[in-house]
Amino acid sequence: MRRTVRTISILAAAASVLAVAASPAAAKNGREGELKVTSLPNPNPVVVTCDDPRITSLPNQETLLVNPLSYDAGCFAVRILPNFRFSLERVVLSSGWTYTNKSNSDGTRIRLELKNSYTGQRTEALVTSGKTIIG
Repeated sequence: MRRTVRTISILAAAASVLAVAASPAAAKNGREGELKVTSLPNPNPVVVTCDDPRITSLPNQETLLVNPLSYDAGCFAVRILPNFRFSLERVVLSSGWTYTNKSNSDGTRIRLELKNSYTGQRTEALVTSGKTIIG
């Protein structure tokens, strides 16, 4: 009888060790080296369009180049200056998006790099003389 109790105890201990060892594999969906991490969704997403008052209220609309950003990231306005120069006037972003201004200092190029902290999406916007690239 003692052997049966001892064998059952050893089997129960081995089963609990296997369960603990298998839990990381279960978290990885059974694939070694692949851990699925998801960020929490944005609870109250706000999507900005180019009709936003922060864009439409800018003065001298006739000298503005207004463009929507990819992935509903928002909108940006660039002022067209004399001698084919540009000035970044306003960037209005949807929730979760941030941007870095990578424009050059002489005003011949406006370049924005954008990232969504919730989804990990990235996009770019570039304005130069005769060319606008978004996405």
